[in-house]
Amino acid sequence: MPPPPTHVTPPTLPHTGADVLGLAGIGAGALLVGAGAVVAARRKSGSQN
Repeated sequence: MPPPPTHVTPPTLPHTGADVLGLAGIGAGALLVGAGAVVAARRKSGSQN
């Protein structure tokens, strides 16, 4: 039988938060796409004056 380990790691805290990094990236991408659509629409309607 092997001897017990001498180095004991302390218990870690449980992960209680949500992983929102991916969701924030999707939201930022949607904002960029929406802003690009607004700029494109303004350029298109402004060139007809």
